[in-house]
Amino acid sequence: MTTRADPPVATNSRTNTEGVSLFEDQVRNYRQNQRRRYMAGRALQRMARRITGREPYEYTLEQQLDPQVQLRQSMQERAALVPAEVLYHSRRDDAHHSVYVHRSEEAILVTTNQIDRSFIQEESFHQLQRSRMRFIHMGIIQVRVQILHRQEEGTLLLVVFRDNRWRGDQAIFAAMEIDLTHGSQLVYVIPDTMLTISDFYQNIQISILARGYEGWRNGEANILITRGMVGRLSNTPNVGFAYEVQNVVDYLASHGVRALPGRRYSTSEFMGQNWIIRPSTINIPLQPTEVTTNTLIDGRISMQFENYQTARTAMQPEYNNADQEIDNDEERMHLVAVLVSEQDHLVAEPEEVLYIKKGSITAQTPRRASKGAAGYDLAIDKDYVISPRGQELLSTGISIQVPEGTYARIAARSSYAFQGLIIGAGVVDSDFRGEVKIIVYNFSDNTLFLKAGEAVAQLILECYKTPMVMPVRELNMTSRGERGFVSTTPDKEQRIKIQKNEEMSYYKQGTKSSK
Repeated sequence: MTTRADPPVATNSRTNTEGVSLFEDQVRNYRQNQRRRYMAGRALQRMARRITGREPYEYTLEQQLDPQVQLRQSMQERAALVPAEVLYHSRRDDAHHSVYVHRSEEAILVTTNQIDRSFIQEESFHQLQRSRMRFIHMGIIQVRVQILHRQEEGTLLLVVFRDNRWRGDQAIFAAMEIDLTHGSQLVYVIPDTMLTISDFYQNIQISILARGYEGWRNGEANILITRGMVGRLSNTPNVGFAYEVQNVVDYLASHGVRALPGRRYSTSEFMGQNWIIRPSTINIPLQPTEVTTNTLIDGRISMQFENYQTARTAMQPEYNNADQEIDNDEERMHLVAVLVSEQDHLVAEPEEVLYIKKGSITAQTPRRASKGAAGYDLAIDKDYVISPRGQELLSTGISIQVPEGTYARIAARSSYAFQGLIIGAGVVDSDFRGEVKIIVYNFSDNTLFLKAGEAVAQLILECYKTPMVMPVRELNMTSRGERGFVSTTPDKEQRIKIQKNEEMSYYKQGTKSSK
């Protein structure tokens, strides 16, 4: 008897833990054997119902997942997600399809503010890019919410799923209002949506709001939110989704959760309108296959080309390790010399990148406030209280890698400098890989309160040179020579003489009045 093993995982799963945050990604092949076992189990169920005389029924996800059972089990172990082999049909072209499983867990502080998060992390996006798949299908999404305080505090939570490719309320494709009376809740969402991997990372987000936390004080986090997803990566438009989803989104929610689908829009307002079609802008190169020549009376030659056909695309040149072009016997590349102006660039220089590594869940990516801004706003990742005339070392939660030939200078922002907050020494060398921290001094007479996420400084990249140091006996002579402090100020001697005379007269007046 021969036993076939399931296909191996295509890409190793990655787990990252930073404080209370955790995320895990797995990209693997579709397991045909698991699909066969699942289909065999369904066949046995149908056969048993025929034997017992019970009516056949439509198999739905409620038989696969019971939210109440999963909610109870999630207090001891992970809540189950539907296997991809249940959500998706098997396909013959599995080379163009992979299974994607994502889980993430994060402790957040949400009181009167709003928390916005991308559904997956930046590292998860890079994992998807390495799979060499273009599209992702969102099969099922799981959200579990647990409070980090005692029960029955009269709190509510709103979780909104957004597709930011749309404006306004069209961006909302799912929303849940969650009653946190009993501590934890679990909800499943089935979007049945296909999009590119880049759009999935950049535009699929969740927003979290809360009520009942107006009296919350001095807490690091009050909510633990866990989200998971099972989807399918593909290079083809058909992913073989096995369930027909009604009413845009199908919900399986535990008690206390009110699930509201996104608003549906009708096409009736667009019907009957005129369509304006512009001329095509696609240009296909053509080349003639026949030519007719005639000699005119004055000796000139007339040429007429006919029977145009699509031109063959020229092959791109290939180069060896010595940067020499490899000759192609099938097709020769003919070079035409052209004159170019000085501002034309034939070879594009590689784009310089400022790399950022986040070391905490509250760390913010430095951003430029405008297109012409020279510095990147640098935010802190914790709350601070700085007493009058005091100093503090602020943490940002990030480490950086600057482009070659530059260093980063931490400079003050005018709005905070106006309040008396002065930035101390702030040079980040190009080979430094530790956390970037900000030295600040409070020169005001007021206590300054800084909250996490505030950009109190800015990061400016500057070029530098490191020439060789050579000791010499003499330096080149200049007209200034050794004249130092204030030596270049005009009328220096005259101003010093006037200042001394004023001081002497003030001293004499003071002596006479004392007598």
